[in-house]
Amino acid sequence: MYFFLRHLSLVELLYTTDIVPRTLADLTSSHPQTISFWSCAAQMYFFIVLGISECCLLTAMAYDRYAAICQPLHYSTLMNQQACAAMVGTSWFMGIITATTHSSLIFTLPFPRRPIIPHFLCDILPVLRLASSGKRRSEISVMTATVVFIMIPFSLIVTSYARILGAILAMASTQSRRKVFSTCSSHLLVVSLFFGTASITYIRPRAGSSVTTDRILSLFYTVVTPMLNPIIYTLRNKEVTGALKHMMRRFLYSISSGDKSITYIACVTQLLFIDIFAITEFFLLATMSYDRYVAICKPLHYMTIMNSRACRNFILFCWVAALIIVLPPVSLGLGLEFCDSNLIDHFCCDAAPLLKISCSDTRLVEQMVIADAVLAFITTFMCVILSYIYIIRTILRFPSAKQRKKAFSTCSSHMIVVSITYGSCIFIYIKPSSKDDVAINKGISLLIISISPMLNPFIYALRNKQVKQAFNYSIKKIASLSKM
Repeated sequence: MYFFLRHLSLVELLYTTDIVPRTLADLTSSHPQTISFWSCAAQMYFFIVLGISECCLLTAMAYDRYAAICQPLHYSTLMNQQACAAMVGTSWFMGIITATTHSSLIFTLPFPRRPIIPHFLCDILPVLRLASSGKRRSEISVMTATVVFIMIPFSLIVTSYARILGAILAMASTQSRRKVFSTCSSHLLVVSLFFGTASITYIRPRAGSSVTTDRILSLFYTVVTPMLNPIIYTLRNKEVTGALKHMMRRFLYSISSGDKSITYIACVTQLLFIDIFAITEFFLLATMSYDRYVAICKPLHYMTIMNSRACRNFILFCWVAALIIVLPPVSLGLGLEFCDSNLIDHFCCDAAPLLKISCSDTRLVEQMVIADAVLAFITTFMCVILSYIYIIRTILRFPSAKQRKKAFSTCSSHMIVVSITYGSCIFIYIKPSSKDDVAINKGISLLIISISPMLNPFIYALRNKQVKQAFNYSIKKIASLSKM
Protein backbone atom coordinates (compact mmCIF):
# COMPACT_ATOMS: atom_id res chain seq x y z
CA MET A 1 0.00 0.00 0.00
CA TYR A 2 2.78 2.45 0.90
CA PHE A 3 4.50 1.70 -2.41
CA PHE A 4 1.38 2.93 -4.25
CA LEU A 5 0.98 5.89 -1.90
CA ARG A 6 4.50 7.09 -2.75
CA HIS A 7 3.68 7.08 -6.44
CA LEU A 8 0.27 8.68 -5.84
CA SER A 9 2.00 11.47 -3.90
CA LEU A 10 4.43 12.00 -6.80
CA VAL A 11 1.58 12.08 -9.33
CA GLU A 12 -0.40 14.64 -7.31
CA LEU A 13 2.67 16.78 -6.66
CA LEU A 14 3.31 16.98 -10.42
CA TYR A 15 -0.44 17.37 -11.03
CA THR A 16 -0.73 20.48 -8.87
CA THR A 17 2.59 21.84 -10.19
CA ASP A 18 1.17 21.65 -13.70
CA ILE A 19 -2.04 23.52 -12.85
CA VAL A 20 -1.95 25.59 -9.66
CA PRO A 21 0.93 28.07 -10.40
CA ARG A 22 -0.67 29.16 -13.68
CA THR A 23 -4.09 29.41 -12.00
CA LEU A 24 -2.71 31.61 -9.20
CA ALA A 25 -0.98 33.85 -11.73
CA ASP A 26 -4.31 34.30 -13.54
CA LEU A 27 -6.10 35.12 -10.28
CA THR A 28 -3.58 37.81 -9.34
CA SER A 29 -3.89 39.51 -12.73
CA SER A 30 -6.67 42.01 -13.45
CA HIS A 31 -6.70 41.04 -17.14
CA PRO A 32 -7.04 37.61 -18.80
CA GLN A 33 -3.62 36.01 -19.15
CA THR A 34 -2.39 34.79 -22.52
CA ILE A 35 -0.93 31.33 -22.97
CA SER A 36 0.98 30.22 -26.05
CA PHE A 37 -0.23 27.37 -28.24
CA TRP A 38 2.62 25.09 -27.20
CA SER A 39 2.27 25.97 -23.50
CA CYS A 40 -1.40 25.05 -23.66
CA ALA A 41 -0.57 21.80 -25.45
CA ALA A 42 2.11 20.97 -22.86
CA GLN A 43 -0.22 21.70 -19.94
CA MET A 44 -2.96 19.52 -21.41
CA TYR A 45 -0.50 16.72 -22.20
CA PHE A 46 0.86 16.51 -18.64
CA PHE A 47 -2.63 17.03 -17.21
CA ILE A 48 -3.89 13.96 -19.12
CA VAL A 49 -0.79 11.85 -18.33
CA LEU A 50 -1.08 12.51 -14.61
CA GLY A 51 -4.89 12.30 -14.50
CA ILE A 52 -5.03 8.91 -16.24
CA SER A 53 -2.09 7.65 -14.17
CA GLU A 54 -3.96 8.59 -11.00
CA CYS A 55 -7.09 6.75 -12.16
CA CYS A 56 -5.03 3.61 -12.77
CA LEU A 57 -3.13 3.98 -9.48
CA LEU A 58 -6.35 4.30 -7.48
CA THR A 59 -7.61 1.14 -9.20
CA ALA A 60 -4.37 -0.69 -8.32
CA MET A 61 -4.73 0.47 -4.72
CA ALA A 62 -8.29 -0.90 -4.61
CA TYR A 63 -7.00 -4.27 -5.83
CA ASP A 64 -4.24 -4.10 -3.20
CA ARG A 65 -6.90 -3.67 -0.49
CA TYR A 66 -8.90 -6.54 -1.98
CA ALA A 67 -5.84 -8.84 -1.92
CA ALA A 68 -4.94 -7.81 1.65
CA ILE A 69 -8.45 -8.41 3.06
CA CYS A 70 -9.92 -11.17 0.88
CA GLN A 71 -6.71 -13.11 0.11
CA PRO A 72 -4.47 -12.38 3.12
CA LEU A 73 -2.51 -15.65 2.88
CA HIS A 74 -1.67 -15.02 -0.79
CA TYR A 75 -1.03 -11.28 -0.41
CA SER A 76 2.77 -11.52 -0.51
CA THR A 77 2.55 -13.58 -3.69
CA LEU A 78 -0.12 -11.52 -5.44
CA MET A 79 1.32 -8.13 -4.51
CA ASN A 80 5.03 -8.86 -4.73
CA GLN A 81 7.51 -6.17 -5.73
CA GLN A 82 7.45 -7.09 -9.42
CA ALA A 83 3.63 -7.03 -9.55
CA CYS A 84 3.48 -3.63 -7.84
CA ALA A 85 6.14 -2.19 -10.17
CA ALA A 86 4.26 -3.57 -13.18
CA MET A 87 1.01 -1.94 -12.02
CA VAL A 88 2.69 1.43 -11.50
CA GLY A 89 4.50 1.18 -14.84
CA THR A 90 1.24 0.32 -16.59
CA SER A 91 -0.43 3.34 -14.97
CA TRP A 92 2.21 5.70 -16.36
CA PHE A 93 2.19 3.96 -19.75
CA MET A 94 -1.59 4.29 -20.07
CA GLY A 95 -1.34 7.98 -19.16
CA ILE A 96 1.31 8.63 -21.80
CA ILE A 97 -0.58 6.71 -24.53
CA THR A 98 -3.86 8.53 -23.78
CA ALA A 99 -2.22 11.96 -23.58
CA THR A 100 -0.36 11.43 -26.86
CA THR A 101 -3.55 10.32 -28.63
CA HIS A 102 -5.72 13.16 -27.29
CA SER A 103 -3.12 15.89 -27.83
CA SER A 104 -2.38 14.82 -31.41
CA LEU A 105 -6.09 14.71 -32.27
CA ILE A 106 -7.06 18.00 -30.58
CA PHE A 107 -4.11 20.23 -31.46
CA THR A 108 -4.19 19.33 -35.16
CA LEU A 109 -7.71 20.84 -35.42
CA PRO A 110 -8.20 24.34 -36.86
CA PHE A 111 -8.67 27.07 -34.20
CA PRO A 112 -9.62 30.78 -34.40
CA ARG A 113 -6.75 33.27 -34.53
CA ARG A 114 -7.16 34.53 -30.92
CA PRO A 115 -9.20 31.93 -29.03
CA ILE A 116 -10.23 32.54 -25.41
CA ILE A 117 -10.41 29.46 -23.15
CA PRO A 118 -13.25 29.89 -20.59
CA HIS A 119 -11.44 27.82 -17.99
CA PHE A 120 -8.57 28.05 -15.49
CA LEU A 121 -6.54 25.40 -17.35
CA CYS A 122 -6.20 23.90 -20.83
CA ASP A 123 -8.65 21.08 -20.19
CA ILE A 124 -9.85 18.81 -22.98
CA LEU A 125 -13.46 19.96 -23.31
CA PRO A 126 -12.92 23.76 -23.14
CA VAL A 127 -10.17 23.58 -25.79
CA LEU A 128 -12.21 21.21 -27.96
CA ARG A 129 -15.15 23.66 -27.94
CA LEU A 130 -12.94 26.30 -29.55
CA ALA A 131 -12.10 24.21 -32.62
CA SER A 132 -13.60 25.51 -35.86
CA SER A 133 -14.26 22.09 -37.41
CA GLY A 134 -13.38 18.40 -37.29
CA LYS A 135 -14.44 17.90 -33.66
CA ARG A 136 -16.27 14.61 -34.20
CA ARG A 137 -13.23 12.36 -34.12
CA SER A 138 -11.84 14.05 -31.00
CA GLU A 139 -15.21 13.77 -29.23
CA ILE A 140 -15.29 10.03 -29.93
CA SER A 141 -11.73 9.79 -28.57
CA VAL A 142 -12.71 11.63 -25.38
CA MET A 143 -15.78 9.43 -24.89
CA THR A 144 -13.70 6.29 -25.42
CA ALA A 145 -11.08 7.47 -22.91
CA THR A 146 -13.87 8.29 -20.43
CA VAL A 147 -15.25 4.77 -20.67
CA VAL A 148 -11.85 3.04 -20.66
CA PHE A 149 -9.99 5.08 -18.04
CA ILE A 150 -12.76 6.42 -15.80
CA MET A 151 -15.80 4.17 -15.95
CA ILE A 152 -13.96 0.82 -16.24
CA PRO A 153 -11.47 1.60 -13.39
CA PHE A 154 -14.35 2.91 -11.29
CA SER A 155 -16.30 -0.31 -11.99
CA LEU A 156 -13.25 -2.37 -10.98
CA ILE A 157 -12.94 -0.35 -7.76
CA VAL A 158 -16.65 -0.88 -6.99
CA THR A 159 -16.24 -4.62 -7.68
CA SER A 160 -13.19 -4.78 -5.39
CA TYR A 161 -15.03 -3.05 -2.58
CA ALA A 162 -18.12 -5.23 -3.07
CA ARG A 163 -15.88 -8.27 -2.48
CA ILE A 164 -14.17 -6.50 0.44
CA LEU A 165 -17.54 -5.63 2.01
CA GLY A 166 -18.67 -9.24 1.66
CA ALA A 167 -15.47 -10.43 3.37
CA ILE A 168 -15.84 -7.88 6.17
CA LEU A 169 -19.48 -8.82 6.87
CA ALA A 170 -18.45 -12.49 7.04
CA MET A 171 -16.07 -11.75 9.93
CA ALA A 172 -17.30 -12.87 13.35
CA SER A 173 -15.87 -10.09 15.52
CA THR A 174 -17.25 -6.53 15.42
CA GLN A 175 -13.82 -5.18 16.36
CA SER A 176 -12.22 -7.05 13.44
CA ARG A 177 -14.83 -5.69 11.01
CA ARG A 178 -14.27 -2.16 12.25
CA LYS A 179 -10.47 -2.46 12.06
CA VAL A 180 -10.51 -3.90 8.53
CA PHE A 181 -13.00 -1.36 7.22
CA SER A 182 -10.94 1.51 8.66
CA THR A 183 -8.01 0.48 6.44
CA CYS A 184 -10.16 1.24 3.37
CA SER A 185 -11.86 4.45 4.52
CA SER A 186 -9.15 6.84 3.28
CA HIS A 187 -9.01 5.25 -0.17
CA LEU A 188 -12.82 5.21 -0.47
CA LEU A 189 -13.03 8.92 0.33
CA VAL A 190 -10.34 9.82 -2.22
CA VAL A 191 -11.96 7.64 -4.91
CA SER A 192 -15.36 9.26 -4.30
CA LEU A 193 -13.96 12.78 -4.64
CA PHE A 194 -11.78 12.11 -7.67
CA PHE A 195 -13.88 9.72 -9.76
CA GLY A 196 -17.19 11.36 -8.87
CA THR A 197 -16.25 14.81 -10.18
CA ALA A 198 -14.16 13.52 -13.12
CA SER A 199 -16.89 11.17 -14.39
CA ILE A 200 -19.57 13.90 -14.23
CA THR A 201 -17.29 16.23 -16.23
CA TYR A 202 -16.30 13.82 -19.00
CA ILE A 203 -19.42 11.69 -19.27
CA ARG A 204 -20.96 14.44 -21.43
CA PRO A 205 -18.18 15.51 -23.81
CA ARG A 206 -20.35 17.18 -26.48
CA ALA A 207 -18.45 20.29 -27.62
CA GLY A 208 -21.45 22.61 -27.50
CA SER A 209 -22.25 22.08 -23.81
CA SER A 210 -21.55 24.68 -21.13
CA VAL A 211 -18.33 24.63 -19.09
CA THR A 212 -19.55 26.63 -16.10
CA THR A 213 -20.26 23.48 -14.12
CA ASP A 214 -17.10 21.87 -15.50
CA ARG A 215 -14.93 24.56 -13.95
CA ILE A 216 -16.37 23.89 -10.50
CA LEU A 217 -16.02 20.14 -10.90
CA SER A 218 -12.50 20.48 -12.31
CA LEU A 219 -11.52 22.44 -9.22
CA PHE A 220 -12.22 19.35 -7.13
CA TYR A 221 -10.07 16.84 -8.99
CA THR A 222 -7.27 19.30 -9.85
CA VAL A 223 -6.91 21.30 -6.62
CA VAL A 224 -9.19 20.17 -3.78
CA THR A 225 -8.54 16.40 -3.97
CA PRO A 226 -4.71 16.69 -4.19
CA MET A 227 -4.84 19.15 -1.28
CA LEU A 228 -7.01 16.85 0.87
CA ASN A 229 -5.26 13.57 0.06
CA PRO A 230 -2.22 14.14 2.32
CA ILE A 231 -4.57 15.01 5.19
CA ILE A 232 -6.87 12.04 4.52
CA TYR A 233 -4.03 9.50 4.32
CA THR A 234 -1.92 11.08 7.06
CA LEU A 235 -4.74 10.76 9.58
CA ARG A 236 -4.63 7.01 8.95
CA ASN A 237 -1.07 6.99 10.32
CA LYS A 238 -0.95 5.89 13.96
CA GLU A 239 1.97 8.17 14.79
CA VAL A 240 0.20 11.25 13.40
CA THR A 241 -3.13 10.52 15.08
CA GLY A 242 -1.23 9.67 18.26
CA ALA A 243 0.64 12.98 18.09
CA LEU A 244 -2.62 14.92 17.57
CA LYS A 245 -4.28 13.12 20.48
CA HIS A 246 -1.20 13.72 22.61
CA MET A 247 -1.30 17.45 21.79
CA MET A 248 -4.98 17.68 22.74
CA ARG A 249 -4.43 15.73 25.96
CA ARG A 250 -1.39 17.86 26.73
CA PHE A 251 -3.35 21.06 26.16
CA LEU A 252 -6.21 19.95 28.42
CA TYR A 253 -3.75 18.67 31.03
CA SER A 254 -1.87 21.97 31.03
CA ILE A 255 -5.10 23.86 31.70
CA SER A 256 -6.28 21.53 34.47
CA SER A 257 -2.97 20.78 36.24
CA GLY A 258 -0.98 23.96 35.76
CA ASP A 259 1.88 22.16 33.98
CA LYS A 260 2.97 24.80 31.47
CA SER A 261 5.91 23.05 29.78
CA ILE A 262 6.13 23.03 25.97
CA THR A 263 8.58 21.35 23.62
CA TYR A 264 10.94 23.36 21.41
CA ILE A 265 9.25 22.20 18.18
CA ALA A 266 5.77 22.99 19.52
CA CYS A 267 6.96 26.43 20.63
CA VAL A 268 8.45 27.27 17.22
CA THR A 269 5.29 26.01 15.50
CA GLN A 270 3.11 28.13 17.76
CA LEU A 271 5.25 31.21 17.11
CA LEU A 272 5.13 30.66 13.35
CA PHE A 273 1.34 30.31 13.16
CA ILE A 274 0.65 33.14 15.60
CA ASP A 275 2.78 35.52 13.50
CA ILE A 276 1.32 34.37 10.17
CA PHE A 277 -2.29 34.73 11.33
CA ALA A 278 -1.63 38.05 13.08
CA ILE A 279 0.09 39.70 10.10
CA THR A 280 -2.58 38.36 7.75
CA GLU A 281 -5.17 39.99 10.01
CA PHE A 282 -3.40 43.36 9.77
CA PHE A 283 -3.38 43.26 5.99
CA LEU A 284 -7.01 42.15 5.98
CA LEU A 285 -8.00 45.07 8.23
CA ALA A 286 -6.19 47.45 5.86
CA THR A 287 -8.03 45.87 2.92
CA MET A 288 -11.36 46.24 4.72
CA SER A 289 -10.66 49.93 5.32
CA TYR A 290 -9.98 50.35 1.59
CA ASP A 291 -13.27 48.56 0.91
CA ARG A 292 -15.07 51.09 3.16
CA TYR A 293 -13.27 53.95 1.40
CA VAL A 294 -14.44 52.75 -2.03
CA ALA A 295 -18.01 52.14 -0.79
CA ILE A 296 -18.37 55.64 0.69
CA CYS A 297 -16.10 57.80 -1.48
CA LYS A 298 -16.63 56.06 -4.84
CA PRO A 299 -20.04 54.35 -4.55
CA LEU A 300 -20.74 54.36 -8.31
CA HIS A 301 -17.47 52.56 -9.03
CA TYR A 302 -17.67 50.11 -6.10
CA MET A 303 -18.79 47.09 -8.15
CA THR A 304 -16.01 47.70 -10.66
CA ILE A 305 -13.18 48.35 -8.18
CA MET A 306 -14.14 45.72 -5.59
CA ASN A 307 -15.24 42.96 -7.92
CA SER A 308 -14.87 39.31 -6.92
CA ARG A 309 -11.53 38.97 -8.75
CA ALA A 310 -10.06 42.00 -6.96
CA CYS A 311 -11.27 40.70 -3.58
CA ARG A 312 -9.66 37.30 -4.20
CA ASN A 313 -6.41 39.03 -5.18
CA PHE A 314 -6.49 41.07 -1.97
CA ILE A 315 -7.00 37.92 0.14
CA LEU A 316 -4.20 36.08 -1.66
CA PHE A 317 -1.88 39.06 -1.21
CA CYS A 318 -2.61 39.17 2.54
CA TRP A 319 -1.56 35.54 3.03
CA VAL A 320 1.49 35.73 0.75
CA ALA A 321 2.68 38.98 2.37
CA ALA A 322 2.37 37.38 5.83
CA LEU A 323 4.47 34.40 4.78
CA ILE A 324 7.15 36.61 3.20
CA ILE A 325 7.37 38.80 6.31
CA VAL A 326 7.33 36.01 8.91
CA LEU A 327 9.63 33.36 7.44
CA PRO A 328 12.99 35.28 7.46
CA PRO A 329 13.05 36.20 11.20
CA VAL A 330 11.67 32.80 12.24
CA SER A 331 14.35 31.07 10.13
CA LEU A 332 17.06 33.18 11.80
CA GLY A 333 15.56 32.49 15.21
CA LEU A 334 15.99 28.74 14.70
CA GLY A 335 19.75 29.24 14.97
CA LEU A 336 19.60 30.83 18.43
CA GLU A 337 20.91 28.98 21.47
CA PHE A 338 19.11 28.77 24.82
CA CYS A 339 21.72 27.81 27.39
CA ASP A 340 20.83 29.69 30.60
CA SER A 341 17.12 29.37 31.18
CA ASN A 342 14.25 27.69 29.38
CA LEU A 343 11.46 29.51 31.23
CA ILE A 344 9.42 31.75 28.91
CA ASP A 345 8.03 34.77 30.74
CA HIS A 346 4.80 34.72 28.75
CA PHE A 347 1.64 32.66 28.23
CA CYS A 348 2.57 31.90 24.59
CA CYS A 349 5.73 31.57 22.49
CA ASP A 350 6.06 35.18 21.33
CA ALA A 351 9.19 36.72 19.79
CA ALA A 352 10.17 39.06 22.64
CA PRO A 353 10.10 36.53 25.53
CA LEU A 354 11.95 33.95 23.43
CA LEU A 355 14.70 36.42 22.53
CA LYS A 356 14.97 37.40 26.18
CA ILE A 357 16.06 33.91 27.29
CA SER A 358 18.50 33.37 24.41
CA CYS A 359 22.23 33.49 25.16
CA SER A 360 23.10 34.19 21.50
CA ASP A 361 23.52 37.60 19.93
CA THR A 362 19.93 38.59 19.14
CA ARG A 363 20.57 42.04 17.63
CA LEU A 364 20.05 40.93 14.01
CA VAL A 365 16.82 39.10 14.87
CA GLU A 366 15.58 42.10 16.87
CA GLN A 367 16.31 44.40 13.93
CA MET A 368 14.31 42.10 11.67
CA VAL A 369 11.45 42.16 14.20
CA ILE A 370 11.55 45.97 14.06
CA ALA A 371 11.51 45.87 10.26
CA ASP A 372 8.55 43.46 10.36
CA ALA A 373 6.77 45.72 12.85
CA VAL A 374 7.23 48.73 10.57
CA LEU A 375 6.20 46.81 7.46
CA ALA A 376 3.26 44.90 8.90
CA PHE A 377 1.90 47.27 11.55
CA ILE A 378 2.91 50.81 10.71
CA THR A 379 2.48 50.57 6.92
CA THR A 380 -0.94 48.95 7.10
CA PHE A 381 -1.98 51.26 9.94
CA MET A 382 -1.07 54.29 7.80
CA CYS A 383 -3.19 52.83 4.99
CA VAL A 384 -6.11 52.51 7.42
CA ILE A 385 -5.63 56.09 8.69
CA LEU A 386 -5.39 57.46 5.14
CA SER A 387 -8.57 55.62 4.12
CA TYR A 388 -10.50 56.98 7.09
CA ILE A 389 -9.26 60.53 6.50
CA TYR A 390 -10.83 60.42 3.04
CA ILE A 391 -13.94 58.70 4.43
CA ILE A 392 -14.46 61.33 7.17
CA ARG A 393 -13.89 64.16 4.71
CA THR A 394 -16.52 62.67 2.37
CA ILE A 395 -19.01 62.07 5.21
CA LEU A 396 -18.69 65.66 6.45
CA ARG A 397 -19.68 66.89 2.97
CA PHE A 398 -23.03 65.09 3.12
CA PRO A 399 -25.84 67.65 3.44
CA SER A 400 -28.10 65.48 5.61
CA ALA A 401 -27.25 64.58 9.21
CA LYS A 402 -29.12 61.31 8.71
CA GLN A 403 -26.87 60.41 5.77
CA ARG A 404 -23.75 61.26 7.77
CA LYS A 405 -24.91 59.11 10.67
CA LYS A 406 -25.76 56.17 8.38
CA ALA A 407 -22.43 56.37 6.50
CA PHE A 408 -20.42 56.66 9.70
CA SER A 409 -22.26 53.71 11.29
CA THR A 410 -21.06 51.42 8.49
CA CYS A 411 -17.46 52.07 9.60
CA SER A 412 -17.90 52.06 13.37
CA SER A 413 -17.42 48.29 13.85
CA HIS A 414 -14.26 48.23 11.78
CA MET A 415 -12.87 51.29 13.59
CA ILE A 416 -13.34 49.63 17.00
CA VAL A 417 -11.59 46.44 15.87
CA VAL A 418 -8.75 48.44 14.28
CA SER A 419 -8.28 50.48 17.46
CA ILE A 420 -8.04 47.41 19.72
CA THR A 421 -5.82 45.35 17.42
CA TYR A 422 -3.44 48.00 16.13
CA GLY A 423 -3.24 49.90 19.41
CA SER A 424 -2.18 46.88 21.43
CA CYS A 425 0.24 45.52 18.79
CA ILE A 426 2.00 48.80 18.16
CA PHE A 427 2.46 49.20 21.93
CA ILE A 428 4.27 45.85 22.07
CA TYR A 429 6.29 45.75 18.85
CA ILE A 430 7.26 49.39 18.48
CA LYS A 431 9.85 48.65 21.20
CA PRO A 432 10.84 45.05 20.49
CA SER A 433 14.09 44.85 22.46
CA SER A 434 14.07 41.47 24.20
CA LYS A 435 16.03 42.78 27.18
CA ASP A 436 13.12 44.95 28.33
CA ASP A 437 10.61 43.72 30.85
CA VAL A 438 7.73 41.90 29.16
CA ALA A 439 5.33 41.91 32.13
CA ILE A 440 3.18 44.68 30.64
CA ASN A 441 3.33 43.07 27.22
CA LYS A 442 1.66 39.92 28.55
CA GLY A 443 -1.42 41.90 29.49
CA ILE A 444 -1.46 43.69 26.15
CA SER A 445 -0.95 40.39 24.26
CA LEU A 446 -4.05 39.05 25.97
CA LEU A 447 -6.05 41.73 24.15
CA ILE A 448 -4.71 40.62 20.75
CA ILE A 449 -4.83 36.85 21.19
CA SER A 450 -7.96 36.29 23.28
CA ILE A 451 -10.12 39.35 23.93
CA SER A 452 -10.07 40.94 20.47
CA PRO A 453 -11.01 37.74 18.55
CA MET A 454 -13.72 37.06 21.15
CA LEU A 455 -15.18 40.57 20.81
CA ASN A 456 -15.00 40.81 17.01
CA PRO A 457 -18.10 38.66 16.31
CA PHE A 458 -20.11 40.73 18.81
CA ILE A 459 -18.82 44.03 17.39
CA TYR A 460 -19.70 43.12 13.80
CA ALA A 461 -22.93 41.28 14.72
CA LEU A 462 -24.31 44.36 16.51
CA ARG A 463 -24.41 46.06 13.10
CA ASN A 464 -27.30 43.74 12.25
CA LYS A 465 -30.76 45.13 13.10
CA GLN A 466 -32.20 41.76 14.11
CA VAL A 467 -29.25 41.08 16.44
CA LYS A 468 -29.62 44.57 17.94
CA GLN A 469 -33.34 44.06 18.56
CA ALA A 470 -32.75 40.64 20.11
CA PHE A 471 -29.97 42.07 22.30
CA ASN A 472 -32.15 45.01 23.47
CA TYR A 473 -35.04 42.63 24.15
CA SER A 474 -32.79 40.40 26.26
CA ILE A 475 -31.55 43.37 28.29
CA LYS A 476 -35.12 44.55 28.92
CA LYS A 477 -36.21 41.03 29.85
CA ILE A 478 -33.35 40.67 32.34
CA ALA A 479 -34.12 44.10 33.80
CA SER A 480 -37.82 43.24 34.23
CA LEU A 481 -36.98 39.91 35.90
CA SER A 482 -34.55 41.59 38.32
CA LYS A 483 -37.30 43.97 39.48
CA MET A 484 -39.61 41.10 40.42
